[in-house]
Amino acid sequence: MTKKNPWVAAILNFLFWGLGYIYNYKRKFLGLALLVSGFAVDMVYFSFEISDELMIMAYPLTLIGIGFAYDAYKESIEINKRRRK
Repeated sequence: MTKKNPWVAAILNFLFWGLGYIYNYKRKFLGLALLVSGFAVDMVYFSFEISDELMIMAYPLTLIGIGFAYDAYKESIEINKRRRK
């Protein structure tokens, strides 16, 4: 198995929820579920006319993306540590 780059996992998970988990090849089902649900949220978000109420939704979604990015980052570090042993 190849070494996983934590920054790639973090950026993938921030931009496309779940893709960092798929990149790490761990929690693949969760990654796929997050990827599909993230696209569904984006479709709903961008299908409406952008209003002030809808812009408020962008802040929690960004925080969720940061949380997923951090989790994928930490997960890939743990994966790399286990492979060194």
